[in-house]
Amino acid sequence: MRKVNNILWIISIAFMVTSSICAKVMVQSSDNRIVMENEHILVVIAPNGGGRIQRLVDKATGVDAIALWKGDEEIGGALDDRLFFTRAHYRASVMQTGDDIGVVRLEASHPTGLSIAKVISLRRGDNALIVSYAFTNATQKPQRLWVRNFIIPNGAPLTDAHLYWMPLVKKPIEGVPFVSGYYANLRAPWAAIWERKSGNGIIAIVPGVERFYFWQGAREFPTFEWLYPETPAGKRMTASLALAFVHSQTPPDWDAIAKARLRRLKPARFTDIQG
Repeated sequence: MRKVNNILWIISIAFMVTSSICAKVMVQSSDNRIVMENEHILVVIAPNGGGRIQRLVDKATGVDAIALWKGDEEIGGALDDRLFFTRAHYRASVMQTGDDIGVVRLEASHPTGLSIAKVISLRRGDNALIVSYAFTNATQKPQRLWVRNFIIPNGAPLTDAHLYWMPLVKKPIEGVPFVSGYYANLRAPWAAIWERKSGNGIIAIVPGVERFYFWQGAREFPTFEWLYPETPAGKRMTASLALAFVHSQTPPDWDAIAKARLRRLKPARFTDIQG
């Protein structure tokens, strides 16, 4: 109970800071939770819960975009590095905190020979999380980084007002509800959901993505997932992505939003494991 109260205290303090302080980036940690906040976003990270995001609050609306969280040992949240790391205990360190940027590094390893480093950055004035991955495959066969997110703009449940966009080469998805399944052959590496009644949306810009996947087995907690190409044995994949909130009373220009972000994201690449 004491730990729960401490966690709630940190979250409440983050919401209660003055506007002058909120104009800066804040990073606080206590009792296996790390809270990051700027003017636009509040994030709660659970290092012992797979390094996943437990809360992702759009401060423009006060709505938490996380549709499912049942605790550190259960599925849910965002940035779930499945299949091996969902419940892993990540080593967490606050790398940078100050006026302009907050940076949190999370690392974990698996007995098979897989290891992962995930760096989450939040800049002052930005409405996006920037995430960098290093996925190291020291096993004897190819392995894949697969990232699962239980996120819905404007909150659950998913309705026919939540519209999906994806720039597929042959038949782009533009303003379609209840999209499900795997989607590959992308013209550009992004996918987005926009709730037409509120104008609130989320876009994931993922250089190097092989395909997106959407599970619609439950309207209360559908998923928004992406899969990278397999990392060969003895290789390390590095990649970066942006997860951004968007507000628009008309369908956003997703291509323009993605292009602006892509200029600042590093492309995915594979390198040999050193040593």
